[in-house]
Amino acid sequence: MRRPVSFAPLAFLFAWLTLAGVSNMWVALRYPKGYGQVGLNTSVMALWGFLYAISAAAVAIGLWRVAAWLPRAVLAWGLVLLGFMISFQAMIGVRGEPVWLFLAPYPLFGALVWAIYRHTRRQVQQRAPAV
Repeated sequence: MRRPVSFAPLAFLFAWLTLAGVSNMWVALRYPKGYGQVGLNTSVMALWGFLYAISAAAVAIGLWRVAAWLPRAVLAWGLVLLGFMISFQAMIGVRGEPVWLFLAPYPLFGALVWAIYRHTRRQVQQRAPAV
C-alpha cells in the first residue's frame, strides 16, 4: 500500500513528539528537585511523559505503515494530551487567572486532534476500504 504524501512529515513530527515525551520523563526522574521547586509532581510528570511517548510513537508507526488502527491511535494520543493538560493545570494552579486563558487551549488542541483524526481516517479508508 502506497503511503500518502502527508503521512511522512506527520510521521517525523510524531517521532519528534515521542522524543519530547521521553525527554520529559527522563528530566522528571533525573532532576526531581527542579520540578518540585515550581510545584510539579515529578512522578505524575514522568507518568504523563511515558504515556505521551507511547501514544506518539504509536501514531508515528501507524502513519509510517498506513495501518488500519491509525485513527484510533490518534484519538488515544489526543486523550493522553487532554489528560496531561488537565493534570498540568491542576498542579500549577489556575486561581486568579482569566477563564478564557484557562479554557483556550482545550478547543485549540481539540481541533488539532480532530483534524489529524479526520485526515488519517479518510486516507486510511481510501487505501484500505474493506477495513
